[in-house]
Amino acid sequence: MYGKFFSSTFTGSMYGAGPVVFAVWGFVIANCVDSTVELNPKMLAPMLGATENEVVSAVQYLCDPDPQSRNPSEEGRRLLKTGQFSYQVVTHSHYRAMRNEDDRREYNKLKMRESRSRRKSNSPICPPIPRTIIPKMVLVWIEKVQTLTKMVPKKVRKLEQMLSKMVWSTT
Repeated sequence: MYGKFFSSTFTGSMYGAGPVVFAVWGFVIANCVDSTVELNPKMLAPMLGATENEVVSAVQYLCDPDPQSRNPSEEGRRLLKTGQFSYQVVTHSHYRAMRNEDDRREYNKLKMRESRSRRKSNSPICPPIPRTIIPKMVLVWIEKVQTLTKMVPKKVRKLEQMLSKMVWSTT
């Protein structure tokens, strides 16, 4: 499995809790599925290079209320025992939802690409009118646009304004 280990873990209320607590918490983060993790001290002790009693103490530390915790839910507890070796991770959904900076950048890059793609597909069908068009031709276009004005007033007026600006800029 995979889990995000935020740097705030090391500067919060767990500061000074000891390496076994952080090793157990790392195991919890990496193995938590849908806010649930299984912690068997007999299995964890050799895996983490600690004694069984140290793992039991670390798990108990994570289950105890923490008045200094940044997260007040469940009185600051990090784990809630739900079965013999089963525990609920209190803040799982909160931290799962957080994006780290790289994820945020990647998300924004993807969204910007999608936005540019939409803008391209919504661009006008006809290419922009070149500025080298003879003013007389533009006047003919304006006359044609004026006859259509009655059918589609808003769009035609915008087009008429654009064409008349071109006439003045090319003369």
